[in-house]
Amino acid sequence: MAPPTDDAMRTRIITHMNNDHSDSVIRYAEHYGNASRFTSRNAKVEDMSLDKLVLSAGGRTISIPLDPPLKSFSEARERVVKMDQDCIEALGRDSITIKEYRAPKGFEAIVFATCFSTYILLSRPEHVAFVFQKLPEFAAFVLKIRLLVLFPMLAIHVFEASLMVRKLQRHSVPLFSKLWWAWTTSCFIEGVGSFRRTSAIVNEKKQKQQKH
Repeated sequence: MAPPTDDAMRTRIITHMNNDHSDSVIRYAEHYGNASRFTSRNAKVEDMSLDKLVLSAGGRTISIPLDPPLKSFSEARERVVKMDQDCIEALGRDSITIKEYRAPKGFEAIVFATCFSTYILLSRPEHVAFVFQKLPEFAAFVLKIRLLVLFPMLAIHVFEASLMVRKLQRHSVPLFSKLWWAWTTSCFIEGVGSFRRTSAIVNEKKQKQQKH
């Protein structure tokens, strides 16, 4: 069987990087192309030669020199891995990328539902009056403390969501992607449970890495 041609190898590398290592490509755009997290969130490898890697990100074309140039495309894997390691260090990222969302289950699901229901209930006086229409005295009490509960709850959960945003950045979740919104919104609603689940994902991936 004839060895693959340079064109075939280049196409295979580009397809593999875009399909399976999009997090690395985004980091290339951020580090080597000085692209913002927003601009780089949909970065793609457009072309590759022995002396450069060409990306597209947010309407920009980013040309990254390969220094020294590759002798052949068989050296590409080792080089792009090394480049990604350099990006991770320079950007202050973790080597583990979070690529999935896990919904709350069990007790965490109860906490999620309780917090979400509380937001809805306390957001408007009409909601309180409707839910507790058969308990007017209790409704009056809830209306009296409504803002005293709602505002601190919002403040705490906004703070927790800001911490989640930083954690998602560290684990290379693309800014404003569906995954980013899923985790950020979940954290805003439920708080600490979302941190436990993201940490579980990271720990599981680290254990798999150690086994290999």
